[in-house]
Amino acid sequence: MNLKKISISVISALFFGTSVAWAAGIPENVTGLKGTPVDATSISLTWKAAKDADGGLVKNYRIYYGKVSVLEAGSGDYEKQVDTPSNTNSFTVGELTPNTKYYFSATAISSDNKESAEYSLEASATTKKEEAAPAAPGADAVAPTVASVSAPDKKHVKVVFSEAVQLPLVSPEASFGIVEQINPANELTLKSAVVDPADTTKKTVLLETSDQTPNVNYIVTAGVAVKDLAGNPIVSGSTDSGLFLGSSAEPAKAGETVAPATPAATAVDCAKDLACFLTHVADCSAASVTQSDEKGETEYKIEVTGIEENNCKIKYTATKHPNVLFASTDMECKVSMGTYATMDDYNKLVDTKNCVGNLVDGYKAIAAVATKDTTPPENITNLLLSFKKELEKYTVMLSWTPSLNTAKDLVDQLLYMSMDKGKNFDAGKPLGALVAKTDVASLEGGKEYTFKITTKDASGNESTGVVKSIRLPQTGPALGLLLLGSVAAAKRALRRKKHEEI
Repeated sequence: MNLKKISISVISALFFGTSVAWAAGIPENVTGLKGTPVDATSISLTWKAAKDADGGLVKNYRIYYGKVSVLEAGSGDYEKQVDTPSNTNSFTVGELTPNTKYYFSATAISSDNKESAEYSLEASATTKKEEAAPAAPGADAVAPTVASVSAPDKKHVKVVFSEAVQLPLVSPEASFGIVEQINPANELTLKSAVVDPADTTKKTVLLETSDQTPNVNYIVTAGVAVKDLAGNPIVSGSTDSGLFLGSSAEPAKAGETVAPATPAATAVDCAKDLACFLTHVADCSAASVTQSDEKGETEYKIEVTGIEENNCKIKYTATKHPNVLFASTDMECKVSMGTYATMDDYNKLVDTKNCVGNLVDGYKAIAAVATKDTTPPENITNLLLSFKKELEKYTVMLSWTPSLNTAKDLVDQLLYMSMDKGKNFDAGKPLGALVAKTDVASLEGGKEYTFKITTKDASGNESTGVVKSIRLPQTGPALGLLLLGSVAAAKRALRRKKHEEI
């Protein structure tokens, strides 16, 4: 493709207002170019007919276009070009981006393939917004969601959706994933996935898994391959998830009917009265008590859950914690049954059995890992580069849209520069957290500079950064005169093309 380097025809624009015939036999320049949006992906162009050197009609026209105006300093060439099939003075450019402004110029092509000396004055138009196709009357446009998750036994998980669902025919189990809530690296292997044939609503999916760890919280994730009967994928467009507690129950054998579970005895709620709870630990009768730290930031529910080899099983649940990943997490220990006269006796016994002490320390360790910040702030967006001439050097001007900074922990933005197209950057320069523009001065003409801006938070996490390059014009007296004239007459000057094969 031949893309034209842009310059300004200073002499013809300022003194004559007409094109200059730089070579014999070339056709007239195109005038009167206008653009009109047709739809979300196309723009219609019209212009006045141009004549060739003999006064006849030209063979066809060449349209140059892109998303950046070449009148802007440092913008370079148009991005694309296309030749019209005939010499009619209208053409529709397609395959454009919806709701986007485009800039256009045109030239005339003679029968011997000579091109007019200058681009037409630039025209612009914006494509229309893309409109979503209306749903058919009565069509289901609601995506399915995960309504509930449970583990009937240690090898199966039951996932109930908000509506009837269908699974892919090949490897349906690959549509799901199950990991521990606190330690995501611990993952259950999924062996199969089927829509429960016993559920006439088709809302339930049965997953066969590797052995679950009892009383450990798991997260099950359903992906977009899970769809409702109308073909709508999972709600968020990527995944939806639910939480369940690992089971210790053995799966039923073939043909065996699972007996309903014996209703548990009604537990006594001791509120915050630990002495009340101790009387139930002595004979291991069902009871619970709530305990909290001095500041009230953390709260634990302690429950008697049963007897095992003359040991009373006690479960600790963190019902309140500053870190949401840490809350509602269960751990269990055992203490010998007996009579405890005082709270001190109870505490000594539990500490001796490494029950309370180790569980609480374990909670703290898990919380410390869960709360460690390893996520950098979001990158900046819309990085723009332009330049201005400063005597024999150039200054590059950078501007951007600041990071979303969702976590509100951004403390700095770093600017890096490279002279080898981004292969190697310098040590970087801190810009501060609030700026959205900066200048880099004393740069040489005729060279390409690559810039990268990253964001950094208080924990030292740094984003990948946004990278953009700019090539500065070669310096010299003639170029200085040309740039001076272009700034003064950019909006009314005709642009001279320099042919270059790319």
